[in-house]
Amino acid sequence: MSTERKKAELKPIIKLEPKQRIKTQSEPLPKPIARVVEKPKVIQTLPEEISEENQKVKRGENKYIRLALEAKQDERLDISTKIKNGEIKWAFYGTDNDKGYHYFIVLKK
Repeated sequence: MSTERKKAELKPIIKLEPKQRIKTQSEPLPKPIARVVEKPKVIQTLPEEISEENQKVKRGENKYIRLALEAKQDERLDISTKIKNGEIKWAFYGTDNDKGYHYFIVLKK
């Protein structure tokens, strides 16, 4: 070290103490009150018997006819005449592995 540096005056280290907060006398916060709420009781009633006329047709109760893409001409003619008469209508196209099929919903029994 150089002699000049040794001669430099040492600065005193100022230690600061944390500020003390002034305590104010305030009212303590009220404790929350736990409230017990009773759930309403659910009474299950059995539905009245529904006549067959008022029953709605469920989604899975439709009957389908499946026509393969490789179907013979006779089968295609049979399907097309049923479509013209309003007995069936086209529903969707589906595949089973490599084979494709047209599905038709049966409208009239």
